Amino acid sequence: MKNFKSNIFFIGLLSMLFINCKPKALEIDIPQEEKKIVIASMNPIDGIFLVFATYSYSALAGDTVGLENYNQFLVKDADVSISYNNEVKKLKMIAPGVYYGFDIPTFYDIEYKLEVQDPTTNSVINARSYFSKKVKFDTISISQSEKDTSVYEIDYSLVDKEPDKRNWYMLDFINLQGYLNILEDTSLITSISSIADFFKNDKLYLIDENRFDDNIIQEKIKVANGYFSKGDILIVTVSSISEGYYNYLEAEERAGNLISSFISEPVSYPTNVDGGYGYFSTNFITYKVIEVK
Repeated sequence: MKNFKSNIFFIGLLSMLFINCKPKALEIDIPQEEKKIVIASMNPIDGIFLVFATYSYSALAGDTVGLENYNQFLVKDADVSISYNNEVKKLKMIAPGVYYGFDIPTFYDIEYKLEVQDPTTNSVINARSYFSKKVKFDTISISQSEKDTSVYEIDYSLVDKEPDKRNWYMLDFINLQGYLNILEDTSLITSISSIADFFKNDKLYLIDENRFDDNIIQEKIKVANGYFSKGDILIVTVSSISEGYYNYLEAEERAGNLISSFISEPVSYPTNVDGGYGYFSTNFITYKVIEVK
């Protein structure tokens, strides 16, 4: 049960961070996609790398993903490494499909290379990324609108740390109640889709600073009632991301449903993974805990 809860936690984490859509049946003759490794990554705190590795699947080949078989889509016992500045760090598998690296120093303008050697498929994939400078909230609050109680208002501001170049940002609003529901009562999980339902209140916002006139990024976002409730405790994160990762997330966002790329059929999303799918990103995440007023 403990291992099951751990795996559910990581599935939820992926569902929260990566927006995707379910495959739809098509009545046309399309060549089946080759099975490839799908990569997702994050740097929850400085010096820590988490890499998620799964296999793509094909609905045309009759592949389906459910709680009874999701384990077969996880990349196990792979040789995963991060190289940078003439150093190589091996990552350890802490759960099927989840690889962890620590004590990896952060350098700006230094290339970080991910390599995954999979013994099951005898395939090797690699990807490259650079860190952007850390960004922090200047102000952040979420409250119910005084004029319309069916609407909540997210009021935030950021200070552009690199005003001499164009920057892209990612904001994520994570409702802790979804995790508590799953970890306290795993019987609530009846399907992969039901896992995503617990995280439907998590909101991801992408920001292209070209929308703003100066280096002060500030706006008020209106959110329909149902995503947040008064008294909810949220973890709010912000990070500066690359243009490529912004385009990748934007493509997933346009696809619609809050279903992790962890369980999605490969589609034509941007990727920086040579020989695979997904996106290898390196970015600082700044956290703030707030209460919905």
